[in-house]
Amino acid sequence: MSRLNKAIAEMFASAKGSELYGRIIKTAEKEDMLRLIEDGVLVGFSGGADSVFLISFLSEYQRRTGKSFDVLAVHVNHSIRGDEADRDEKFSEEFLREIGIPSETVRKDIPAISNELGIGLEEAARNVRYSIFNDLIKSRDNIRTIAIAHNATDNAETVLMNILRGSGLSGVCGIKPVRDNIVRPIIAVSKSEILDALNEHGIPYVTDSTNLSSDYSRNYVRNEILPLLSRLTPNPDAAFSRLTENLRVDLDYLNIQADAFIENEFQDKISASALRSLHPSVQAKVISKLIHANTGIYPEEKHISALRE
Repeated sequence: MSRLNKAIAEMFASAKGSELYGRIIKTAEKEDMLRLIEDGVLVGFSGGADSVFLISFLSEYQRRTGKSFDVLAVHVNHSIRGDEADRDEKFSEEFLREIGIPSETVRKDIPAISNELGIGLEEAARNVRYSIFNDLIKSRDNIRTIAIAHNATDNAETVLMNILRGSGLSGVCGIKPVRDNIVRPIIAVSKSEILDALNEHGIPYVTDSTNLSSDYSRNYVRNEILPLLSRLTPNPDAAFSRLTENLRVDLDYLNIQADAFIENEFQDKISASALRSLHPSVQAKVISKLIHANTGIYPEEKHISALRE
């Protein structure tokens, strides 16, 4: 067992690490993630604390259960941060080699892609990453699932950002633990818990220096607003997790009602009077689902309101 693998085992054997491991398993079982993971999983690996913690969990899960499903870690160098990006790439390759996880590195010129498409760097980087992940899955028959290292703090940030944008229920539901073939096993673990666990057991990771600046909206929420909320509640991340979990149950019910209406009423058209008879919440879901089914686009609230009128 390598030094890093020993440190990972010790981390999850500690009192706090054992509680975190159990929490992840509980989330994975509740959301039916384990079946998807065991079909073979591609892990988006940046080398940051979150992805290090996620790959550490998967490695420990394999060790404890004796299951031999395939894991492939993929590092994407976005060519945005110069020497720092190259440092992250080197670290990722060395870390994964030491713990015995197969890996691939892909380099993309995100600034050029962003400029060419006329979209922001963050959006371009996200689109390129998922495109790479899906292409790799299509080229293999032993991997079907993508694991992303979003955590409870990311979820809290997303909810706050969506509230400030005036989002509806779907946006306030935050980051879905499972969406299609994408799973987020550590979504119930906060950033501070991840950092404490890794630091306590000397497990290395890299830090993206741009995350330390509050110039970007999400960073401002992370660095300035969430710490202030800690004055009102000792664990705001957990509070947001409970909120989103409860709201997803409500959203699921609305989706069931909307699907049932569409199945019963929709042939080649739906009458306006039938739509008007629906509760506004179900009505909005029906309109959204029909638009998405025919265009591939999720409409904004203003489009739904225009159709209602």
